[in-house]
Parts: sequence; structure tokens; C-alpha cells
Amino acid sequence: MYIGNLKRVDLTSSNFAKIVKQGKLFVDKSLFIEHFLNEPQDVQIIARQRRLGKSLNLKMLSCFLTDREDCRPLFENLSIRKSPVWGMAHSAPTFLFDFKGLGVDEYKRQIQNMANEYCSVYANDPKCPPYLKELYTEYSAAGKWTSDAILILTKMAYAVTGKLSYILIDEYDKLLIDIVGTDAYACVRDYLTKVLSSAMKGNDYLEKGLLTGVMRISHEGMLSGLNNPQTYDVFSDKAYVKDYGLTKEEVEELCKATGLKQEDMAAWYNGVRISGYEFFNTFSVMSAVCNDSYSCYWGKSGTMDLVSSLSSALQKNALMGLLAPDSKLEVKIEERVSPAAFQTGCSDEALYSLLIQAGYLSLDAWNQTTGIVRIPNKELEEVWRKFIFTNFFPNAGSELQGIFRILEPERIASELELYLLASFDSLSFHNMPSHVYKDGKRRTYEVYYHNVVFGLLMGGRSDLKYDSLLSNRESGDGRYDIDMELRKICIVFEFKSAAEDEDLMCMAVKAVDHIKEKRYGFSSEHPIIGIGISCYKKRCKVIGRWIEHSTVNRGL
Repeated sequence: MYIGNLKRVDLTSSNFAKIVKQGKLFVDKSLFIEHFLNEPQDVQIIARQRRLGKSLNLKMLSCFLTDREDCRPLFENLSIRKSPVWGMAHSAPTFLFDFKGLGVDEYKRQIQNMANEYCSVYANDPKCPPYLKELYTEYSAAGKWTSDAILILTKMAYAVTGKLSYILIDEYDKLLIDIVGTDAYACVRDYLTKVLSSAMKGNDYLEKGLLTGVMRISHEGMLSGLNNPQTYDVFSDKAYVKDYGLTKEEVEELCKATGLKQEDMAAWYNGVRISGYEFFNTFSVMSAVCNDSYSCYWGKSGTMDLVSSLSSALQKNALMGLLAPDSKLEVKIEERVSPAAFQTGCSDEALYSLLIQAGYLSLDAWNQTTGIVRIPNKELEEVWRKFIFTNFFPNAGSELQGIFRILEPERIASELELYLLASFDSLSFHNMPSHVYKDGKRRTYEVYYHNVVFGLLMGGRSDLKYDSLLSNRESGDGRYDIDMELRKICIVFEFKSAAEDEDLMCMAVKAVDHIKEKRYGFSSEHPIIGIGISCYKKRCKVIGRWIEHSTVNRGL
């Protein structure tokens, strides 16, 4: 169920109260509150990938529980209004700490300032004992950062209200992940350990605590001081499965209301799993609703710089194999990982744990030590294609610029062939899965070669300055492989994967002929260059021709 205006989608804010008050689109996740309150554990950690609504849910929970402001009118049209826990609304001191903005040089002061803002309210209350006022005055002095600030806050709240507090901490792990491998890492970890232990371990003034982040951190000491916190993550969550991301039913309702196609939504944004349950990426679906179109929205919202620095050439090559149709990979996975493990040359276990928990791969099966992973949708295919090839070929742009400096088919084909032979040599096609085609011959998946060239062209955009680059779109009487519009020339690429006994030259000629026969690119008003590429393992042949715009081929 959703409330608000479908034409008012806020992609930048996680302010629950503002979204509801201003009538913006909000998909009802309010039963998350019931799930949190009914879970018996006093301290809970919820780990999810970026942009699935962690911050929004936390702010919604804070609005529901806080006794400082009556926010109950915001929930009148939401499912939680009919829940048995409704009586707990507006009932307790509730303190939300946002750690996502912590900086390595200011984190102590920033945490202190957040605590001070809450403490100042209670310090001025007549019910606050003098010793707590004095303690607050002492630790709030300039330059004095105590790791007990949150503990002192809960003591003050209890002294004034007689109620236990809820402590909510958003993105508890972000700063540690950001500074992995730096000299500051150990100091920051130790301080955060003291803060969290003081606030959550044996705190007699705590009702419940909730931390959210991306990673399930262990072997670290950061959380070892807590009283056996329960972690709900991609490996083991049963309580919050439908509270993050959008369900099939929620997306279906949005599609019916907007006219977007559910099958397209599923192809682009579905497939990431939590405990075996598939869900849609919230940010991507809401972006598609906002823009009335499908694109790689989640991929544009962040970078894979950490993954790039961690993964070896062998690991990247294995990941490239996942770009094949229906491809899956069986890998070893460490369920709990220390951020300190994320260093150059990290193990497969740590790398795949990061990729799964951060949402870049879907975990289809899991037996506590190994799992089956895959790239779940078109959006993440684009993310991976760009990542892999810009990492393998960092200088692709300048080299391709030289190849396409003169738009003459034969010259492009000759230079591109030499470049691809060198490029293929840095990859390993020998271990790539093959497929038995209709003619009974076994060939490497054509999509591998398609992806290499598309990734190279995508990575070289700033140098090539093409007007558009499209892949696998309907055109003429079929679907072309790649279409690039460059300086008023339409360049269409067609790929053929050859068997061992097939002639690469003949296959390349067939690829060029296929462009004309299927009328690929003929909707363009520009002259067409057809590039036929045939490949066998690391060998290739490239043929280039001008393709006539005939009235017959145009269907006129």
C-alpha cells in the first residue's frame, strides 16, 4: 500500500515526517515498527545494502516512539494504526544518531554534539538531579569528548521522565568502511567500540537499541562489548524480510497506478535476495516512477571504488563470467567480516561477503560456508559491465579515440582487430562457460565478446564523445548488438562466436551481412557503418563495411 501523490517522489530525503506532511509518495513500511517492538532482543543490528530505506525506516520509528512530540497523526492512514503496538506510540524518550556523516577528523565532536543537543533539553528541566547537570556541563565543555555521552543522556532522560530510552543509530559502520587501511582506523574503531558498549551494554536506562548499516561486522571487537546483539542480514534475517526493499505486490500496485510495466520493473530492479526472498530495489523503482523510464539509477548513486581496490585481476575475471546469460558462480563466503579484511589482495570469502551484503550480487543459495551468486538484473549488469572493463582497460578511451578518429570502415576494422586481440589477451576466455547452439556446435557465449566491446566503449565515453551508445535494442527486423552514434555516423556492431573448426573470416562476413539483412540501424538518418566481429577464445576477426540505406531495406 502507498499513500501520497505519485507525481511527488522525493529521491533525496529520508525525512519521514516531511514526506508524509507534504503528501509525497510513501510506500507503507510502517509494520516494521511492530516487528521491531515484538522482537525480544534488546539490541538489534539490521544490515542492508544502500538505498533500501534504512534511514527512512529509522526516522519513522523515531517519530512513532518519541514522547517529545506527538507524531501520531502522521500514521493515521498507515497499517501500524491497526497494530496491537499502537498504544506504544508517543510513549518513550527516543534518540536517533546519524553516523553517516561522521568525518575521520571530527567524529568525536560530532557524536558529542548530537548527544548534547538531546541532553540540553533534560539539563534545563527542574527534575534533573544536580549531579547529572554538573556532569553534563563538564563533558559538554569545548574539546572534551566523552565516550559515555549516550549513557549519560539515557540517565538524564530516566531521571526526568521515569522512562527507559530507545537508542537508534543509523549507518554505524560507514566511517570504518570509509577509512579501511588508513592510520586512523584503529583509533576510530576503539572509540566507537567504547561509545556503543557504554550505550548498549548493561545500560539499565535502555529500553531497546537498534543499529543499521551495510555490513555484518565481526572479528573486530567493535561489537564484542554488546550484550549478544541480534543481527538481521542477507544471510539470516527472518524478522525484517519485507521491511526493506519493495515487494512484488507493492511494485505491482505502483505499476498499475503509473502505467509502468511490471515485467520491465522486474527485469531491471528485481532479484536481490534476503534469506531467499526476492525484492525490488527501492531507490531504483521510485526513480523509475519519478522519471517514467528505466535506467541504472542505483548504480549512479554510489561507486565501487572499494571493490576496485580490493579485487585482483583473477577475481575480476571470475566476476566477468557472471555477465553471461543465466550465469551463476559457486563461491566461498565469510558470513561475518571485519572491515580490516578489506585490503588489497583480500580473500574471496571477504570479497564476496562484501559484494553480497552491499547488494552488488544476489545470494541464491547458502550453506553457511559456500553460496551461489549471480548478477540479478539489468541495472546491476550495467554496473558490473562498466566496473569490470574500466578496471581492466583504464586507458581504453584514448586508445579507442585513435581507432575512431577517421570514420572509414576498413581502417576501423583493421585497427580495432589489433586492439581487441591485445585486450582479449589480458582476459581469460578459456574458462568461460560455453553453450551448445542450435547447429550442435559448442561455442563460448557470444555475450562475453559483446560485453567486452560494449564495456570498452562505455568506459571510453569521455574521449570518444559519442552522441549515444545503445545495446541489445529492437531495430529493423530484430535486435542489434551495439549501436553507437558518433559524429553523424551510425556504427552498428554485430558479434559471432565461432566453434573451433569454423573460419573466423567467414563468420565476420556473416556478421556484417546480418546487419544489412536485419536492417539494423536503418531508422537512423545518418550513414551506417557495419562492424562484424567473430571470435574464438582469444582470437578474433573484424570486418567493416558501409551499409546502404536502400528503400527496400527501409521497408518503403
